[in-house]
Amino acid sequence: MESPIVKTEQHVTVLPQEIDDNLAKSLGHLVVACGRLEDMFKIAIKRTEQKDKLEEVLREFEKMTLGGLIELCRKRCPKLTKLCDKAYSLNQQRQDFIHATFAATEEGDYVRFRKLVGYGDLAKDIATLESVTKEINALIEELDKTTGALISSQSKPDSGGVAVSCLGSLRR
Repeated sequence: MESPIVKTEQHVTVLPQEIDDNLAKSLGHLVVACGRLEDMFKIAIKRTEQKDKLEEVLREFEKMTLGGLIELCRKRCPKLTKLCDKAYSLNQQRQDFIHATFAATEEGDYVRFRKLVGYGDLAKDIATLESVTKEINALIEELDKTTGALISSQSKPDSGGVAVSCLGSLRR
């Protein structure tokens, strides 16, 4: 049984009109890295469970969140438990940093029940976002290697990219 949502503070939602370019770029890199991590978990499930076609796995799990994929992979792919634990931790850092969850009272007022972390010291916040992104990219490579990548090539350090082999995923 899920625990109920605990509302922690009243909050008025104001959308910023401008955002620092470096912060926007760092947030964008983090969002893209998390999307790639979602896909890597789908590939890991395909490889581990010897599924026939990657397209079927992608379709089966297309609506799952990163958190849901981590939990599913933890249950269905026991050899990936440590990597799932790392992914869970990184996902929490991402969520705590870039997501605040809102609900509404019966009167229609917004209530924030998940506090945002960060945005107090812009330079520190950007460094944190970049650090989490690098850790996610490293985790993607680790998942790829652990689940049987056919090509093991390292991306250039500090390139922001990650090399992943999907060849093993496309054939049975």
